[in-house]
Amino acid sequence: MAVSKGQASTEGFSRKFYIGVGSSFIKAVNPTKAELESLTGRTLDKAPEYISNIEIDGKQVTQARLVFWCKPNPEKYMDNKNQPIDALIPVTIFLRKSYRYSKAHGTYQIIDKYGRTAWASKEDIEKKAIPTYQTKEGGTMPANIDKNYILAYDGLEELTELIRAYLNISTVEKWDNGKVVGVIDNPSDAEVMPDHIEDYFKGDFTELKEIFGYQPNNEVKIAYGVRTTEDNKQYQAAYTRMFLKNSISNYSKLDKDIASAKANGSLATTEFECSELHEYSVTPTSFEQPSNAQMPSVSENGGMFTGTTPW
Repeated sequence: MAVSKGQASTEGFSRKFYIGVGSSFIKAVNPTKAELESLTGRTLDKAPEYISNIEIDGKQVTQARLVFWCKPNPEKYMDNKNQPIDALIPVTIFLRKSYRYSKAHGTYQIIDKYGRTAWASKEDIEKKAIPTYQTKEGGTMPANIDKNYILAYDGLEELTELIRAYLNISTVEKWDNGKVVGVIDNPSDAEVMPDHIEDYFKGDFTELKEIFGYQPNNEVKIAYGVRTTEDNKQYQAAYTRMFLKNSISNYSKLDKDIASAKANGSLATTEFECSELHEYSVTPTSFEQPSNAQMPSVSENGGMFTGTTPW
């Protein structure tokens, strides 16, 4: 007889995933190899690559991968064993050197220094005109955007949203009882547009690191989720189309935005929950038959099974 002695049995490695909205510190932005090794405690085979080229509509476009290493506040969230959640989660925004364009409407996204966006025709952009929209009453109104707008790169809106939420920057509008009544006294306090975006496409993220170093103890609320691939592999995910300031506790707007994205065909394989961050658990499938279930008859399955076990 030849039987191997085998080895001690273990439960194996089980990677934890988290789902829900979590107040998070941003511990690093596009770290170097040494910085990432120090942050994670792991030795890397090679340095992380943040610049690549992708093809969009038959053209090669430079893409900057902006990776924000986020740590949900361990004092606020517990895992399934009632232990503090102690995790580092990379949240990625892809900034592409390609203007965001709507083929359906033939318009480009524009953005101002306060992070406000609108969609404009090529003619409006060439004239530096503020686009107008039709109201429900049949009239027209100008878009809420500064006349010194620029064309928006794909991913730029998401970046300015994160900057605003993390640094706790107010909107430029002055509000009273839910209505805009003007602009704030110091509009520069509402600016969220970086000055050296072109440097990012060259791999220089100095400005970006500096921006997120202004308030190192701040927290931003991020919706974390779990993505499942076709071959049933799972990965930690994050929703990057909307970020919330740490003071916000009502997640209805975020929930609506995620639902809208799913309705438009995005996020089909990613699960999100607009609840407080918690450890993700897969609900087991029950293989028990109901008490009144009967074995199939011969006519139900083509005679392959007669209702009694063949053994």
